[in-house]
Amino acid sequence: MESLDDIQIDVAEPFETLPEDVYHVSVSSIKKKEAVNPFNGQEEVYLQFEFAILGGNSDGKKLYQRVRTKLAADPKPSNLCRIWNATEGKNHVMEDFKSFSLSNLLNKELRVTVKNAEKGGQTYNNIESYLKAPEPTTKEEKEENVLEDLEKGIDE
Repeated sequence: MESLDDIQIDVAEPFETLPEDVYHVSVSSIKKKEAVNPFNGQEEVYLQFEFAILGGNSDGKKLYQRVRTKLAADPKPSNLCRIWNATEGKNHVMEDFKSFSLSNLLNKELRVTVKNAEKGGQTYNNIESYLKAPEPTTKEEKEENVLEDLEKGIDE
């Protein structure tokens, strides 16, 4: 029998909080995970999205988002639907759901709005919104398109 002292313990690297901003990202991985829901005590499946930042000072850094395995468009889109909407630059409706494939989201580009939140004295990055991938090349065009997307409700 293996003793407790034989178990390899990994030392975690310090977590670096990214500045609040809109980041151009790619869906680099999606993993199925399980965890106990703290509200009902039931084991639930969720998706762990990993987003790789493309370009800028944070190029290559990662952002993570837990997403429920629920695809809903109305009255309020689920996070999974919001990610899908952003990768395709359109608002999907129930009729579109039969064409949905989780694997089609891999390596797709989009933008995410990151806000910082504090909990227990620690600052965390929270993804607040999902926007379609950028087409512009200048900073002014980028800011203009973010405002246009928010006005059109691409994220809502």
